[in-house]
Amino acid sequence: MEITLIELKRKIGSTDQKFLNKVYLLANGMVKVHGYDKEKAVSLAIDMATDWFNNGGKYSMNKL
Repeated sequence: MEITLIELKRKIGSTDQKFLNKVYLLANGMVKVHGYDKEKAVSLAIDMATDWFNNGGKYSMNKL
C-alpha cells in the first residue's frame, strides 16, 4: 500500500515540496521493495531525508 503525499503532509507538517518528495520516494521504496510497514518507513525516510538535506545532498554512512 503506497503512502500518499497528502498523508505525508499531515504526518510531517512540512510544506517544503523538495523535502516531501524525498521522504515520499524513500518511504514508498521501503514499503514496496523492502516490505517495511508504513509507520517505520516514514520514520526512517524522514531521518534519511533530513540527513541528506543537512549534508548537501549526500547520505551519511551511519544512516544507510
